[in-house]
Amino acid sequence: MNEEIFNSVMLSVISSPGAAGIVYNSGVFIGELMDAISHGEHKVQEHLVKLYGGDPVSAAGAIIRVCESSGVHIVTAWDDSYPILLREIHMPPLVLYCRGELTRGRHISIVGTRGSNSVSEEITRRIASSLVSRKITVTSGLALGVDRNAHLGALAAGGSTLAVLPQGIDVITPRANRDVYERILDTPGSAVISELPPGVRSGEPWVFVRRNRIISGISEALIITQAPLKSGAMITAKYALEQNRDLYVCPGNAFDETYSGCHSLIKQGAQIISGLEEFLCDIDPLYSAGENEQNDRGENVQLKVSMESGVTFNGTEKIVMQAALNAWADIDEIARINSVPAGEISRAVTSLEIAGNILRRGNRIRAV
Repeated sequence: MNEEIFNSVMLSVISSPGAAGIVYNSGVFIGELMDAISHGEHKVQEHLVKLYGGDPVSAAGAIIRVCESSGVHIVTAWDDSYPILLREIHMPPLVLYCRGELTRGRHISIVGTRGSNSVSEEITRRIASSLVSRKITVTSGLALGVDRNAHLGALAAGGSTLAVLPQGIDVITPRANRDVYERILDTPGSAVISELPPGVRSGEPWVFVRRNRIISGISEALIITQAPLKSGAMITAKYALEQNRDLYVCPGNAFDETYSGCHSLIKQGAQIISGLEEFLCDIDPLYSAGENEQNDRGENVQLKVSMESGVTFNGTEKIVMQAALNAWADIDEIARINSVPAGEISRAVTSLEIAGNILRRGNRIRAV
């Protein structure tokens, strides 16, 4: 068993995050901390005890074995593949559990409310598509609403995206985002990460707060496209400011409370995204204003099409598009009426959503 990985995992499970942080930041001799653990001075964090036991040494071994058997890669803070900017934050995670391909290039995060509207979702997808066309990885939290559309925009343009989970690396919440989770794992250069080991489930607010510091810390800039004052996105913005990251905000209707967080951040000095060209020039000095937003194949990153555009859909995709052409349609009802397996309909819906052909609200879809 790799000693560096074992020690890092063991340090990450103890109940004193300060001790782990001291080891990382000052290089305290690992033997001293091991001695303290052997004398019972540090315990396994409560949320891990049920799954992995109360002894730090045994818990670390169990976590590593679970990761090895389930294809989860353990990235330590001393690993070459560990995100460079994440090392700079206060108390960086000593361990990242990873599925997929964690890249070391530029990252920009996009977050916002779960209750996003169609306008902010379209803006989110456009920004994400434009970023990946500049070889920038789009990072978000795999939540519904803005997060989902950030990942979809990146995937639709053939780029890479990183999802930071608030719970165990194998725990997908909400379940409605399983399709995006699986698509990320199938996309080269994209990954899903968490600082919590496999199997950890918690509905406690602290897991989301801790996750948010990683979303902002891993990136050079944070973008918020829609957020009320009381939201996880505002917590992420607070971390971004503390971590000295650039903060960009999309303004909304002055009387729309779902944008009140954005407006508050603008008052505090956040940079406003008032146009895509200006924004791209700001984040990428090599970007030439006025150039076409194209990906490597020379295709326009806006992939929106309709049934009238002449695009050919396969059998199941055609069924889905026809059902959702003029009004919102229920996914389960489409499967039942057409006698098509629900899984096949779900896969077609995911492909069409990533391509920008449909909008999705829970179990309901509509063609765009």
